[in-house]
Amino acid sequence: MNKISPGRRVSSGLRRLPPFTRLMIVHGAIGFAISALLIAVILWKDPFGLATLLDRAEGAPGPLLLLWFFCGLTFGSVQIGAAIMLMEDVGQEQVTEFYDRENRRR
Repeated sequence: MNKISPGRRVSSGLRRLPPFTRLMIVHGAIGFAISALLIAVILWKDPFGLATLLDRAEGAPGPLLLLWFFCGLTFGSVQIGAAIMLMEDVGQEQVTEFYDRENRRR
């Protein structure tokens, strides 16, 4: 059984991942959330009868899920790309220091 000392903070599973992997997962999830909002607006406003078409399609939830997934894939990719392009350029020394700090924490 694991016992945690009172002053030590329990880190979540996401914090244990390497920084780049964490960045991709978080920003990919943001893209899928934006996709869910887009699909909700499409179903609510019914532009060009698209919600009606999706509702009457054979295998009704399938096309809707495919639309959500591929929009999420697109928005997630854009979100990850934008996050990477907006990152600060760091030198090799700073990267090495960061990984050394992370390894000492574990």
